[in-house]
Amino acid sequence: MIGFLIGLFVGGIFGVIVMALMNAASRADKSMREHDIEMDEDAMYTPDTLA
Repeated sequence: MIGFLIGLFVGGIFGVIVMALMNAASRADKSMREHDIEMDEDAMYTPDTLA
């Protein structure tokens, strides 16, 4: 029973964090569309950029 409650608590916190990240990404996408900002693929991080 305790394990279930702990899992419920941890799962709820994880769900809130994921939803907050998705909300932030959605707002960033909307802002980029409103200001006609385009991301170049070269601007994205890749392991090759450090080499």
